[in-house]
Amino acid sequence: MTVPASTSFTKWYSEGNLAPYVRSIKSPGGILNMLEAVQPAGDVSRPAIQELTLYQDLLGGSRFHGDLGGGRLAVDCQKGGIFIAAPDFANTVVIDREHQLRSLSFPVAQWQTLLDEAGEVAVTISISGVTKSDVLRAAWFSRDRTAEVTLTYPNGAIIEGTFFMASYNETGPYNDATTFEAELHSNGEVTYTPAA
Repeated sequence: MTVPASTSFTKWYSEGNLAPYVRSIKSPGGILNMLEAVQPAGDVSRPAIQELTLYQDLLGGSRFHGDLGGGRLAVDCQKGGIFIAAPDFANTVVIDREHQLRSLSFPVAQWQTLLDEAGEVAVTISISGVTKSDVLRAAWFSRDRTAEVTLTYPNGAIIEGTFFMASYNETGPYNDATTFEAELHSNGEVTYTPAA
């Protein structure tokens, strides 16, 4: 069977030579796909797919040999045992008897997109000014550098969230106060309320 490089785990199982053995498929095409199958003894290899796959043996008692992407191995399968198949790797698997398995597949491209989006919401704010308070200095030297912060702009806009003080520098005295610079990095969700 020739399978295009972009074939998903679920599509391959539901349309490939092992399709008759599939008992259930849940969340096909989602960010996590689950499949259960009862497969016969023999070669149950699959082509390279772009998904990380966890296989759980639901019965145990069979012997597996092959390569799931981490090197050749031969294993006596245990009930509940987990095997991990690498993405983008055409695995070779031969099992000595009928077996029942549950598979969870994680489409790498969809997970990478989610992780990239999560990384993009970070907020860094540089602040500087004149202060008579020692709150920032005390936080810096006590190493208690993460706190809930509310920044109110002159026009009334507000930024709120948990921030980590990544740097703090006193730039010199000014009358009865101190000039300072600091950099704050968000540590969680940040909300922005525009000026009214």
